[in-house]
Amino acid sequence: MDELSGDKRSGSRKKVSDKRMFARFTAELSLKYSNYSSLDSTRENSGKVLNVSAQGLGMFTSEHLGPGCNLDILLKLPDTDKEIRVKGKVIWAKKVDENKYNVGVSLVNPELMGMSVVLRAIDIHTSYRC
Repeated sequence: MDELSGDKRSGSRKKVSDKRMFARFTAELSLKYSNYSSLDSTRENSGKVLNVSAQGLGMFTSEHLGPGCNLDILLKLPDTDKEIRVKGKVIWAKKVDENKYNVGVSLVNPELMGMSVVLRAIDIHTSYRC
């Protein structure tokens, strides 16, 4: 995927290449996570998934997670009681509002079968939404 990026004031635009190997799908999933890089690794936090692929996900959190943080993530599948546990590593984080961060996570050793269940659930959920 390519997208245009540039300085709106000068009108200059250049192509920015998306180097992702797998397609990323918009998703609205609840999640719980623990930052096992921190001293308080038993504390469970909640967040929202923005998008997901076989190798990563974007999420909103209420706390800053710096690059390199290791996460244990529990994804809640839509319209079901099923949950999928994955491990991830924070690649980037950006503050978007007071106590709201957009976080990019690379999945560590992603279990593709588990992620295919997540992607299929997202596809079914979005296909039948009115």
